Amino acid sequence: IVNNIREALTKEYPPDEFFMKNFITFDFNVERAKYVLGKIEYYINPPAEKRIDWEQVHLEHIIPKKIKTQKSKKEYGDWEKYLGNDAEKHKDNLNKIGNLTLLQYKLNINASNHVFKEKRKNYKQSDIQITQDLCDYRFFKIKNLNDRSKKLSQYAEKIWRF
Repeated sequence: IVNNIREALTKEYPPDEFFMKNFITFDFNVERAKYVLGKIEYYINPPAEKRIDWEQVHLEHIIPKKIKTQKSKKEYGDWEKYLGNDAEKHKDNLNKIGNLTLLQYKLNINASNHVFKEKRKNYKQSDIQITQDLCDYRFFKIKNLNDRSKKLSQYAEKIWRF
């Protein structure tokens, strides 16, 4: 019976390549992204090792939602200029998993729309490993976002393997 069930489910379950390709290109909403990133965090850093107050965790867009800001560019930096030719790809990549991370409330408020170099200071203070790992990036542009999406998809494939 177990083998029959496994065989039936295997037919319905997407192949790993299909899953990973779609995981990388999927537009995540807030709740789904928090769920997926939380599961990846648990996989990398089991909850027994650290206590995280998940009610205080927000979804952070590494490249912010608005790259054109009404606030002073001197205060927040110029994301359009920073992204260069990739600024036109911003909208299509905004909610990809590689552009999203988990960040405690106060750190998220501080990170705001600041340039990546400034955001890294907040990421470094985070108790969340996937967020701390962003400090390994010197820059964070669309190429980095895509690379991070692929890396996260490898964790997801291990977590949701049938």
